Amino acid sequence: MTQTPNFENNRKIRAIDSLWVLFVVIATTGPFAIPLLWRNPRFSTQTKILGSFAIVLFTALLIWISKVALVELNEILQDPGL
Repeated sequence: MTQTPNFENNRKIRAIDSLWVLFVVIATTGPFAIPLLWRNPRFSTQTKILGSFAIVLFTALLIWISKVALVELNEILQDPGL
């Protein structure tokens, strides 16, 4: 007889362990979502490590894009031709 993970049993999955909640928290708080990822029983340790790395990279990318956009906006606003 094979064992199934706890989340596949007849138990209800708590709302905090839902994938939608995880995605919303990642989108709104960035790396502060990593503890939520690690407490979720759906994911293996390898998935949690890769997910944490992806969240940090995603956050770094968003910070870089914001910096580039602010520099461009500053250059546009400093243009004396306006």
